[in-house]
Amino acid sequence: MDDESDQEIEVDSDGLRSIASCISELMENSMENPECHVCRLCDIRYKTGVISDAPKPLIGATQEQLVQHLTTEHADAWETLRRDV
Repeated sequence: MDDESDQEIEVDSDGLRSIASCISELMENSMENPECHVCRLCDIRYKTGVISDAPKPLIGATQEQLVQHLTTEHADAWETLRRDV
């Protein structure tokens, strides 16, 4: 088994992957400023030319605001990850 499959996935009371776990998979925190979140999916879209403007970091965003971004901009990826337990 590889290291990734050995990690236990945090599951919430609904039997879905926890919101915190999903956020940590989809958002990257800046080493210089832990309050600065960059969406990995938006970053990939930018680097592959799907979007032309670099994604703006979400600074000081609450968990609710991060979920709002992910469910609005990346609904399919969010739902797939939540069900991946």
